[in-house]
Amino acid sequence: MTNINEQPLVSICIPAYNNADYIDQTISCILNQTYKNLELVICDDHSKDDTVDVIRKFEDPRIRLLINEKNLGMSGNWNHCLQQCKGEFIKLICADDMLALDALEKEGLEVPAIGCGGGAVRKDYVESMPMTV
Repeated sequence: MTNINEQPLVSICIPAYNNADYIDQTISCILNQTYKNLELVICDDHSKDDTVDVIRKFEDPRIRLLINEKNLGMSGNWNHCLQQCKGEFIKLICADDMLALDALEKEGLEVPAIGCGGGAVRKDYVESMPMTV
């Protein structure tokens, strides 16, 4: 098995808004991935439900929760979330999505793909794209 420090860091982005009913399942499937060198960046877009409280129940140093002071809208929150990533690869998933526990490992982190639920993308590729609002 490869040492976790030898694996590239993967940033998993979850832009969230009013997802209290499902986000715990999404977070659990990310934290239990067979690929371990990851950070989970969750940007809450000023939810009106208990989304933030659900997220705060998880005590894992790989989670970074950012709460927007005002609602940025879907694309604004997605862009904000992407800008917070530190990993060499980025995977954007929706707050009600589930991943197979070996999804990151099987993606191989080499295939360029983009979109909600798509493959992991190199950070430099994402940074070269214009941000939309």
